[in-house]
Amino acid sequence: ESPITPPQLEHRLSAGGLLRHNPWTRLNWVADGNGARLFAAGDEYACSIATAMALCSQPPGLAMDKGTRQANIELLCALINGGHLYVHDPEEMDRA
Repeated sequence: ESPITPPQLEHRLSAGGLLRHNPWTRLNWVADGNGARLFAAGDEYACSIATAMALCSQPPGLAMDKGTRQANIELLCALINGGHLYVHDPEEMDRA
């Protein structure tokens, strides 16, 4: 599967897609100055504390409004392309 791009991800999320954790990835974070370091299965990402908290919630990103999501779209793509998150498309489940 080819890597997801920010426009593709924004389209899928705007169409009702939901971010989900890969069950094999553990997400955790620590405060780092005014921001946070998010850890995903040994990978490290810089982000805001609010973003780290939202991504570590169940489901991830639940507390993320559209503006925050757009500001973090590159991070979300990196987490998806790294296999740590995926997009659940409810419409695909309805068609099955």
